[in-house]
Amino acid sequence: MGKCHNRLLCSRAGKTKTIVPMPGMDPFAVREEGVNGVCMGNHKNSPSVGKSSIIAGFSGVLETALYVDDLDAAERFYRDVLGLTKISSVPGRMLAFRCQESVLLLFNPQQTERERVVVNGGAIPLHGARGAGHMAFRVAESELEALRQHFRAAGVVVESEVSWPNGAHSIYFRDPAGNSLEVATPDMWTKTNF
Repeated sequence: MGKCHNRLLCSRAGKTKTIVPMPGMDPFAVREEGVNGVCMGNHKNSPSVGKSSIIAGFSGVLETALYVDDLDAAERFYRDVLGLTKISSVPGRMLAFRCQESVLLLFNPQQTERERVVVNGGAIPLHGARGAGHMAFRVAESELEALRQHFRAAGVVVESEVSWPNGAHSIYFRDPAGNSLEVATPDMWTKTNF
């Protein structure tokens, strides 16, 4: 059995024999079993790489969530600096911003980890995260220079820029909570052989 290069989705390093597939993951993916565990096959040496999921109903990512400790600072940043439109909020708990057809949710984990919300009899599960999260905004390559200038004028520090081997380009920066944000050209995932 070869070495697995995807430790987040593979249990070869441990002795676990049961893996529950994550949403969007092919539950019938080839499993390589051995004394060191089970590999779901979601790495570059797997026969299932590049195959689509059997779940045909997914049409994209509806919402993405980040966690922030100061909702007021986050609202100013995402509204005033990034220009997103706030579409909903629950004081002290969350903000929701429209980004084209997607929604960005910003949660205060001190609330979402402890206080369950019930909507029409259904409970939203407790959730939260600590440390820097990550998300990327899709932007046209022709917009990159204007974004650099906008970030400079707004006092946003560009942490890094990456020119990917497939020709895509990314600019990384942080929100007030320390989350790693990225603007990336749409060709980022057209070729995934990084």
